[in-house]
Amino acid sequence: MSLDALLECIRRHPETPGWGMGRWEAALDRDVAGWRTIVAGPDCWPALERARPRSDYDDLTRVLVRCAGDDLAWRWRRSDDTHQRRAAEEWLRSNYSSHDDGWRESRLMGAIEHRIASLFGRLEQRLDALVERLGQRVRYGGMPVRRGTTSAAGGSGGGMAGPAWASAAPAALYLPSRAERELIARVLDYLQHGGYETAALPPIVLSDEPPPLFIRYPELEDDEPQPRGDDQPRPASLDIPRNRKRGRPETYPIEQLLGCYRPGDQTIVLYERGIGWYGRQVGADAQALQAVVLVHEIAHWAAHVLPHPEVPLWPLDTYVATSTAVHEGWAQLITWWIVRDVGGAVKDSFETLNRRQSPPYLVFREFAGLHSAGVVASLAMLRQLGRGARLPDWRAALQPADAAGSAVQPQSPRTDRVGAEYVWVPAGAGLAGFWMLRTPVTNAMWRAAVQVGAVKPPRNTHAYDDAAKTQHPVVYVTREQARAYATWVGGRLPRDAEWTWAAQGDDGRTYPWGEQPPDATRANCRPHGPGDTTPVGSYPAGAGPYGLLDMAGNVWEWVDPDDGGDQPYLVRGGACFDGPATVACAARETGDADTDDCYDGFRVVIARELAGM
Repeated sequence: MSLDALLECIRRHPETPGWGMGRWEAALDRDVAGWRTIVAGPDCWPALERARPRSDYDDLTRVLVRCAGDDLAWRWRRSDDTHQRRAAEEWLRSNYSSHDDGWRESRLMGAIEHRIASLFGRLEQRLDALVERLGQRVRYGGMPVRRGTTSAAGGSGGGMAGPAWASAAPAALYLPSRAERELIARVLDYLQHGGYETAALPPIVLSDEPPPLFIRYPELEDDEPQPRGDDQPRPASLDIPRNRKRGRPETYPIEQLLGCYRPGDQTIVLYERGIGWYGRQVGADAQALQAVVLVHEIAHWAAHVLPHPEVPLWPLDTYVATSTAVHEGWAQLITWWIVRDVGGAVKDSFETLNRRQSPPYLVFREFAGLHSAGVVASLAMLRQLGRGARLPDWRAALQPADAAGSAVQPQSPRTDRVGAEYVWVPAGAGLAGFWMLRTPVTNAMWRAAVQVGAVKPPRNTHAYDDAAKTQHPVVYVTREQARAYATWVGGRLPRDAEWTWAAQGDDGRTYPWGEQPPDATRANCRPHGPGDTTPVGSYPAGAGPYGLLDMAGNVWEWVDPDDGGDQPYLVRGGACFDGPATVACAARETGDADTDDCYDGFRVVIARELAGM
């Protein structure tokens, strides 16, 4: 018996949510001999407290307390973890009456601890207020603590500046935490490989002023705080009603709500109120969200002025004149590298953030599969262009060779004969790089092929003829029909290994987006989906490592065997009626030669040998 084996079993299970205590005990009995003896030993408790399963931690804590008994229950009675504390409470309630001395003592100590915590909480608030007032009169590190606004020179060069007339609101120089410095160091690590040097961080201001989006849409802010130092209630005469003719914003750009880089004075501003508000709106961890925004703005600063012995700094006038798509594409791509590396709450916050970003912030997905060396090398050309860079300029700069000596990304093709968009999937896992259709083939794409006689309409045309489903995946097509369409657009079906590599990337993730189970934002599948197909690309939060969409759920996708032969008949990705296990990247099913199911679709690959590369 082994503690390591027990911890590994906990991290690996459950395979599906909602196991319950019985299934937990059965799994532990099956996989870890003598696990009850291990759990009963107090020496193992610290390690058990840090181990987390994929889900159903609540029932696991009940199992562990039931096995270890009173000592673990009393230990967890004061735990900071809600699940541990709840399991301990339930155990103690079921094993002690309210008249027992031990239970009375526990409740009394709990009440005393709560009162002490409340007292210290109030003292801490008063100390914070005192420090805030003193901060206006003292200097930090030889520099005055700033109390001011975002200047008109703010933003990242793409029109994201804060207004010059923004009200003077509290702000202070911000010192990144150790965890945030680790993220920043990772940004510099990537750039250092391209010859860029380490430099002192720019001034970082944590501002309590209203971000530009709150000025344009004042009704967005749910709990507007009183200005600091103003203890008087707001006069009723200033309760001005909202202008009902003004709509609500469709997107929440980072620079308008969460933070910005001011190239004029090379300062990073973090909007404390915007970060807190957005975190509450989307249920994101505010600390992780702030870390993501900080990395994003550090990427802007690095692009602008991080020194290189052979590359000049980016001149301010051309930096400001560069398009928002280039600035935000760069910053988002750098941020993506970092959050992909660290995972966890930081990666979740980045994915959540991108659900409401405007198109320039999503440009990075086009380049998400590129080798980082080629991206970093492109910065030299942008700095030396002599004018404001545009997206075609950046694409042209992304042509240097990768570590293997092959092109990082060919310039063509990017679309096929029906205008469908393809994503470059780089070489890896023994495969050459290839282009893959970003989404499954739609009814509209199939209809274009029908009109020229390349293919026939699907066997069942119920969805195909529905005018509301032109952008839904085409279904009721056999593998041979899918092959015919792929040939017509100049490609072929993906090979099984190609599909897997495109969905998982190099980290072997469970789902295209990572390890988190599917939810209503990531995939069209049970139990959260509508029970029918949806328009392709409806779940951008479920994008894979290279920006491919709908790789999990919606419809099964035909693939060819790795040898390009005819056997076996394979479909990948799961469909809208399947559950989490079936839409995982590794899941596959076999079919018959003439299978044309109501949930069988496909996408196309254009490989080097077909594109003349």
